[in-house]
Amino acid sequence: MGKPTDDGPGRGRGRASREVTQGSDAEPSRRTSSTAKAASARVKRKTEPAQAPLDIDQRELERRLVHAMARLVSRFAGAFAMPLAQVVDLVQAAQLQTLRERGMTLAEIGRHMGVSERHAKRLLKQLRESFLDTERAYDLPVRIEFMVWAQPMSRAKIRQVLKDDPGAVDDAIDRLVASGRVIEDQGRTPLLRPSTSVQSLVRDTWLARIGALNSFVASLGDAVWGRFIEPSPAAFARTLNFLVRPEDLPEVQRFFTDQLVPHMTALDAAAQEAGRQGEATESLRLSICWAPYEAMTKSLESARPAPLPRRTEATEARDPTTSDAPETEPTP
Repeated sequence: MGKPTDDGPGRGRGRASREVTQGSDAEPSRRTSSTAKAASARVKRKTEPAQAPLDIDQRELERRLVHAMARLVSRFAGAFAMPLAQVVDLVQAAQLQTLRERGMTLAEIGRHMGVSERHAKRLLKQLRESFLDTERAYDLPVRIEFMVWAQPMSRAKIRQVLKDDPGAVDDAIDRLVASGRVIEDQGRTPLLRPSTSVQSLVRDTWLARIGALNSFVASLGDAVWGRFIEPSPAAFARTLNFLVRPEDLPEVQRFFTDQLVPHMTALDAAAQEAGRQGEATESLRLSICWAPYEAMTKSLESARPAPLPRRTEATEARDPTTSDAPETEPTP
């Protein structure tokens, strides 16, 4: 009788099984070896991850993209111990806001989201009270400033493009002009244009920082769309992991302000001149972030209470409070 071998799924297991059944008691090592091989093969098949397909259909891609983006929302919700019902409510309100910005009516939004129009009205009311009225104070001026940076526009044109409340648009323009961030040319058709080629919008208030986060997330969304849905050579995304000494951290900031910004400003100036000559130009939004690697994960883990010692039969025997026996009255 030859030495048992594992010939792959099905065949190897059958051969090893026959070897154990037909072997004599004088062959324990051979039987043990064949059994171990069969067990090893079963464990290997269970633990090896399934091979991912080379390509997936569009619907599956969309699900995976939303899941990947939702993981970040889930991480923050988990960090803040936010109940699932509240997370779902916020996601619904955000989806309504997105559809509303696309010009949909509440009835259309309800059909798109699979909810009643009454529920959509409730979400819109919540959205206005909690988010829109405050965020508009930051978001609307930034959107207008970007529009006139790409191309000088009149107030009427801006109101037409934004499809927002005309009074709110005019108020935002007035604030931009008063702060010197935008210039309104005097002429037959006054045009709004940026006052300088580079605008620093860093303001240390919670509203400005949330508004900047919205801009950053919008840039991320554009990059994801350009990489997965409508592939474009203008969409680019890379992550660079590297070590840096604490004393060299300011060098990262100086690279941004002293090298990257001037270089992009020169490219912008060349494109502005080309646009005046009727040549094609492309509006890009570049968002940059850096942070210590896995800073959020490490912070949450350090704040988590230490796990309790694992109980064993020996420790439970020594600890009467862990006994499964029913409580009894003390004997007199």
